[in-house]
Amino acid sequence: MNNMMFHYENDTPDAVTLLDFQMTAYNCFANDLQYFLFSSVSSEVLVKHLDELLERYYNSLKSAAPERPDITLDRVRKEFYERQYFGFMMTIVFRGIMVSPVPPDMENLLSGKDDDMGFREEIFVRDLKVLFPIFENCLD
Repeated sequence: MNNMMFHYENDTPDAVTLLDFQMTAYNCFANDLQYFLFSSVSSEVLVKHLDELLERYYNSLKSAAPERPDITLDRVRKEFYERQYFGFMMTIVFRGIMVSPVPPDMENLLSGKDDDMGFREEIFVRDLKVLFPIFENCLD
């Protein structure tokens, strides 16, 4: 949650802004969307609601840039699925760290003493099994 800013009204969050400068580059929106969804959203939500999430993303994008008639829901879906390899890589690289009940010890990790980083955690293995059908087309 360290890359999200929440606005509160009466102690209840009513808006959120995402910030992420980790991989700053001029690129397609679909890479950012792949990175966010597959590193931060539960596998259950992704499997059940991926299309709805893409539609919500599209609606937000259209309201932020109404002067862009070239942005369509079909284009958002097309570019998202064309870049699924990126989401697959984000899942493999980051999800084990994200779902690990214990944060990685960076000193051990950088020194090569700890190369596990949560990749043997049962939840990571379960998530991979749940998410693999989403990535089936990008692995052909």
